[in-house]
Amino acid sequence: MPLQSPTLRSAVPEVFFSLGSFSAASSTSIEAHSEYSKCLASNSLDIHIVFFLFPLHSILAFQSPLGLKQGRLMFSYSIFLLFSGLALSLAERFWPRTPQPLVRRGFFLDLLYLFFNAEVVGALVAIWITNNLPASVILPFRETLQLGWLAQQSVAIQTLVLLLVKDFIQWNVHHLMHLVPALWQFHKTHHSTVDMDWLSNWRFHWIEIVVYQVVLYVPATLLGFSSEAAFGCAVISTAFGHFAHANLRIHIGFFKYIFNSPELHAWHHVHPDYGPQHRNFAITFSFWDWLFHTAYLPAEPPKRLGIREVEISL
Repeated sequence: MPLQSPTLRSAVPEVFFSLGSFSAASSTSIEAHSEYSKCLASNSLDIHIVFFLFPLHSILAFQSPLGLKQGRLMFSYSIFLLFSGLALSLAERFWPRTPQPLVRRGFFLDLLYLFFNAEVVGALVAIWITNNLPASVILPFRETLQLGWLAQQSVAIQTLVLLLVKDFIQWNVHHLMHLVPALWQFHKTHHSTVDMDWLSNWRFHWIEIVVYQVVLYVPATLLGFSSEAAFGCAVISTAFGHFAHANLRIHIGFFKYIFNSPELHAWHHVHPDYGPQHRNFAITFSFWDWLFHTAYLPAEPPKRLGIREVEISL
C-alpha cells in the first residue's frame, strides 16, 4: 500500500489550527509565558517547573521564584542548543549515514515542531500540572519517605541520580508508547520522519509532553534537585537526544552497551518493511534495552525509515 502525503493541515500540529493562525500561536506563547511569570511573581507555584527549556527530555524543579541564576542557566541552555545543533549539522555533512541535503524533507516542519513544543505547549503544561497538583500536596511525602538527603548531595551526584531516574521512567513510557495503541496514535508523529537528522529529535505530538511530564512531575518533586543539577541533566539529555537522531555513520564500540547512539536509534526508526519494530527504546542510556532484551543492532544501518501510515513532506 503506497504511503500517503497529507496536506499541510494534517502535517502541522493541529493546535495551530485550533488557535486560528500561526500568529495566534505566537500570541498564545507570549500569553503563556506572561501567565507563568504571574504565577512566579505571586508565589502561587510551590515548586516551579520550567518546561519550555526542553519539555520532553528535561525537567527543572525550582523551590523559589525564577531568579537571576535560573535565568542565566536558561540562557546558557539556549546557547548550548544552538551550538550543538550547528556542530551536528556540520558533522552530518562529513560522516552521513545516508546522504541527504541539509534542508531535507520535513526540515521546516521540524523547525515548527521545535518552536511549538518548546514554547507554546511547554509553558501551558507547566501551568496546568502545577495548578492541578500543587507541590504542597507532594512535598510532605518527601519527609515521610526520607528523601530529603538527596538535596544535600553534590551537584554531580544529584545530576547522576536525576538522569538515571528520569531516563528509566522515560524508557518505560517510551516502551508503552509503542505497545499501547492509543498512545501509539500520538507517538507515531515522531516516527513519521523519513529523512532523519538531529532536528528530528523535536518532532513529537504535544500530547507526549503531557504524558511524560505528568509521569515525571511527582518523582522529581519528591526527590528535589538543585537548578544546577537539573541544568546538567538537561544538557546531557539533550546532547544524547540530538546525537542519537543525527544522520551519522558512527560506531561507538563498547559504549553502545551504555549510551544511546545513531547506530542504535536508527533501527528504532526503521520502516516496518525493512526491520523489526519496537526495539531500542533508549533515550540516554542504552543499557535498559540490553538489560530487558529490546536491543537490536545488526552490522549495517537500516535502508529505510518511517511508518506505513503517513509520510510527511514539507
